[in-house]
Amino acid sequence: ASAAMAGGLPQAALNATQNVLDRDPGNVEALIQQADALTALGRPDAAAEAYRRVMAKGVSPSRAQLRLARVGAGRVDLAMGRASEAEAIYVALIAATPDDPVGQNGLAIAFDQQGRHDEAQAAYRKALALADTSATRSNLGLSLVMSGDVSGALELLRPLASDSASNPRIRHNLAFALELAGDRAGAQRALAVDMPRDQVLAELAGFGAFRVAPAPVGKP
Repeated sequence: ASAAMAGGLPQAALNATQNVLDRDPGNVEALIQQADALTALGRPDAAAEAYRRVMAKGVSPSRAQLRLARVGAGRVDLAMGRASEAEAIYVALIAATPDDPVGQNGLAIAFDQQGRHDEAQAAYRKALALADTSATRSNLGLSLVMSGDVSGALELLRPLASDSASNPRIRHNLAFALELAGDRAGAQRALAVDMPRDQVLAELAGFGAFRVAPAPVGKP
């Protein structure tokens, strides 16, 4: 299963883990591998169930395995918009490992998805104090935009977007901030690096809709 996942063959990994679990339903390593495979196959509900089996009573994961299950379940819940469930998982993860930046970043995204931007930004900053990554900085920038601090977001996102290690997510977040700051030309330039003109225009239209209804954000 591990080799199959490493080789980009999640269905083969799923088959292998199921063979193990048919004989040993409580095999923690197989449950985690199965959940990872289901996530890769776009089956989030089944993946969440497998991760939660690792966290359930009657199974005895190691501390490292329990962390993997919590991280996986939290990411699935965030992707599915189940922010309150994700929040509970990340709170448990942080309680067990307070110095885990992944837990703080995930908790921050869960807060953002619930519109609790001040709490989200505090959690992002805790994550950055533990591990200063461009992904977490980008998430913080997006949170600042959503809470109305567009100038603060631009101050954070512009250097990230101009760095050689920038990526489409960072440039997308910068474009969002630029559009809300009234700099449509700058937003178009940022988006045009990664997408054709018709898609750029569609994205800009989507940004305008944010003023009416914010969307879930962030990358776990």
